Amino acid sequence: MAEAILETLHKAKAFGVVTTHYTNLKQFAEQNEGVVNAAMRYDVEALEPLYILEVGKPGSSFALEIARKIGLPKPVLDSATDKVGATHVKVDQTLSQLEKEKKRFESFNEALSTRESRASKAAERYENLADSLEEEKRKIINAAKAEAKRLIQEANANIERTIREIKEAQAEKEATKEARQKLAAEAESLEPEAAQPPKKKRRKSAPKPEVVDDGPIKLGDSVRIKGQTAVGEVLAIRGKDAEIQIGLLKSTLKLNRLEKISRREARKEEKAVATRVSGFNINEKRAEFSPNLDLRGQRASEALSLVDQFLDEALLHSMSELRILHGKGDGILRDLVRNTLRKTKFVDRFEDEHADRGGAGVTIVHLH
Repeated sequence: MAEAILETLHKAKAFGVVTTHYTNLKQFAEQNEGVVNAAMRYDVEALEPLYILEVGKPGSSFALEIARKIGLPKPVLDSATDKVGATHVKVDQTLSQLEKEKKRFESFNEALSTRESRASKAAERYENLADSLEEEKRKIINAAKAEAKRLIQEANANIERTIREIKEAQAEKEATKEARQKLAAEAESLEPEAAQPPKKKRRKSAPKPEVVDDGPIKLGDSVRIKGQTAVGEVLAIRGKDAEIQIGLLKSTLKLNRLEKISRREARKEEKAVATRVSGFNINEKRAEFSPNLDLRGQRASEALSLVDQFLDEALLHSMSELRILHGKGDGILRDLVRNTLRKTKFVDRFEDEHADRGGAGVTIVHLH
């Protein structure tokens, strides 16, 4: 009867709300267009109404579940189940199961929404952090550029100051060359500084050897370097140059820098020199001498002074190859050292060390 009435209303295109617990009416709504099922939501676990209308899905009366909850006897419940029939019970069970599945889905969907919200917030924090890091990176780069600019300015100022010092020292170059030539010609002048003052005093007080004449200097003559007391013997003459031997040292000098002296005065001076250098052991000094010079950390003026002293000692000990460690850096110290080497007559050539042993940070020096 209920289904027939609903069918008649449907054909008449009536509009209204029909409440029912009949399963066949719920099926009618599913099978006919223009009729829609609806139900009030119900918590099937707590068996409590949620007071939420849901359109599009049939609901269950949950009569048996509520009866069971309020404590009706089991025989009554079993009898009611038999009376409503298996189909009605099955539909109600299906609706109840769907309600449970829907509730679990809603819980899962809510949890998923919460995770998406957290992920979105984390992504936002990440983007903010990335922006902050980029800004910090920009600040650090700008600060580094400013510091690099300051260091370059300081380096340029140091270079200009060094160049100015070198230019100011140009007037002393000739005197420096003269001193080094004297050092190369006189083995005794390489004694420790503490021993040098007595030598100078003795040289001042000693009478100079007598010059024989102003005639040409020949092979085998005894000669003296003008302005000095050291004497030697001429070993060879090549054009305007003469190779002389002073003690253990051989050196090549211009003829116009030499004076010829008598044999007697030469022997006398040689004895005096032997007395002055009696405490100087050339073999011991040569054994102690290192062909390596480390200039790293030295100021330009200090480094050049050390190079001059190093070259003079190497010449005295008849060294053929030296090694000067100046480091790479900006190349200023290397250029100063090599400029000095170019102006040193007894330096044959120089070159970079092998790449595996320092490369451009080390200069190998070859002496004549």
